[in-house]
Amino acid sequence: MRTLDKTLAAKSASDSHHSAAQGDSDYPNDLYMAAHREADGVPELHETQADVFFVESGTRRWCGGHLDNAEITAAALQETERED
Repeated sequence: MRTLDKTLAAKSASDSHHSAAQGDSDYPNDLYMAAHREADGVPELHETQADVFFVESGTRRWCGGHLDNAEITAAALQETERED
């Protein structure tokens, strides 16, 4: 995992959302992946998936509800601009 974390950290440094991910396994109803984030990201809403997070370091703010002005960026995924 540490080698993968270093790889994803390097990728996230040049990403506009400061994040990188790599899929591990993809099944009909499940997806397993590793992700690395260097900064705050944009809110996401998955209409057909549930996310389970294991946070190794840092903090995470959880929220719920709906996203105003959301745009669909992938099948059943909506994203919007972050508001503090």
